Amino acid sequence: MGVKALRSLDRISEYVELVCRQLRWKKAHPRVIEEMTNHLIDSRESYIALGLDEGAATEAAIIDTGDAEMIGSQLDKIHRPKPQWGMLVTVATLLVLGLLARLFVLNNADRASSLFVGLISIAIGVAGMVGAYLWDFTVLGRHPKKLYFITIAVIAFLIVAYEAIPMNVLRSPLLFNGIYHSIVLLFPFVFAIVIISSKSKGYLGVIVCALAYLPFGWITTMNITGFLSITACYIALFCLAIIKGWFGHKKRNYLCIMLAPPILLMVMMVLSIGPYLLEQLHVAIDPINNPYDTVDFWGAITREMLGSARLLGSGAVTLDSPYQFSIEQIPGLHTTVVPELNMYTITYSLLTVLTARMGWIAFAVVVVVFLFFIIKGCFGCFRQKSSLGLFVSLSVMMTFCFQVTGYVIFSLGFHLGHPISLPLVSFGSVEMIINLVLIGFLLSVFRTGDVVTD
Repeated sequence: MGVKALRSLDRISEYVELVCRQLRWKKAHPRVIEEMTNHLIDSRESYIALGLDEGAATEAAIIDTGDAEMIGSQLDKIHRPKPQWGMLVTVATLLVLGLLARLFVLNNADRASSLFVGLISIAIGVAGMVGAYLWDFTVLGRHPKKLYFITIAVIAFLIVAYEAIPMNVLRSPLLFNGIYHSIVLLFPFVFAIVIISSKSKGYLGVIVCALAYLPFGWITTMNITGFLSITACYIALFCLAIIKGWFGHKKRNYLCIMLAPPILLMVMMVLSIGPYLLEQLHVAIDPINNPYDTVDFWGAITREMLGSARLLGSGAVTLDSPYQFSIEQIPGLHTTVVPELNMYTITYSLLTVLTARMGWIAFAVVVVVFLFFIIKGCFGCFRQKSSLGLFVSLSVMMTFCFQVTGYVIFSLGFHLGHPISLPLVSFGSVEMIINLVLIGFLLSVFRTGDVVTD
């Protein structure tokens, strides 16, 4: 490169640097530098083609662009973080709905303890959400191995610690579910980072991604809902990366490798617990009249409650003392006593009980708020300019969508497996904290994703 060309580039760099001094958002500087430099070089080349020498062409290009300080001030108004007020308000709305639902459906004995635990978990979760929201999410893409193996190590420690607890001392269904649900909730987020780190590595990258799924998939085979959730996220994210050509052009081969681990685990499930899964499916379809002589009392009660629910107001069947329901379809059984609602049982039935006591309007309001969040979130995902931003945000939205879908299906009386949670609304301290932190990362991507590129 000649001396004149070097001087020309130095002059362009000086101008662009002066422009960037006016931009307060440092994260926007690299993109502005790249765009303005390319624009000035193109403009300079146009003037050179008209017969000007390199120095004169550079000055003409700069003059055409305008005063550096004025241009910088204009760009400062454009390049700013975008606070996600709409989604933040939606998150706050869902949290308030959850607290109000606790007040409404629980009795006086459990209400105070439930509110206390709920407020503590919300406080911790909101702190984590704010931290993730303000954090630079691109750091995630620089340490994929650390993130993956730390997650595996923490989960392994929690499982071993839980198994070491003496029976009937500290073990509880809520503690076990908290550990198990953390596995299901964290996998899509961690897997998205693994995919990003495996980009452009061909067969090696595909195999690494497939192996990254196996530990999570194997652990979640104990619950069909969790297994289906993380497997669906795995296939969706992996397929998108393959379709985009991240690993190369042998897409059919990559798809076969991708499908091998979930198919292997499904075969293992069918061989080990196939009859049990088939029975569960029949009972979920018909809780009473199924060929197994198995009665799902709570499934029957759920359908009876929803069947008598009104558009607005309490239905004919409510969970009032002594919690007796008439189930005439069961031969020889006219009533069954349902355990009093507590923080464990209501975790999975909050939306059902809310509908029975307040009407289908309450159900519709909750679903509409979730739909607003999901639709707005999905649009935000596909506006991302970077692969990291796209996959991190998609992983969070998929986790959110599968939770809502599973919970709504369960609430309507199809009890194939217990749902994880109704995000931000139903009970579960661990689930609440993890969901809020994940939403913080999602909003961090939306807040700064416009200036992050590959």
